[in-house]
Amino acid sequence: MLRELILEGRLPVPANLAFHVVFIVMSVAALLTRSETVHKIFAAVMSLLFVGYTAALFARL
Repeated sequence: MLRELILEGRLPVPANLAFHVVFIVMSVAALLTRSETVHKIFAAVMSLLFVGYTAALFARL
């Protein structure tokens, strides 16, 4: 996000920005909790989000 803001002077497109914000929020939430169950759920959800995000990026190529 910061790279695009610096190089292009704007934030990423909404879908890209949303993914990054969700990823950051979930990462911070995982850092702040000690629950193993929450960590397992976040790991699964973040993995699925990452695969979907990557697939969406390559679909546009």
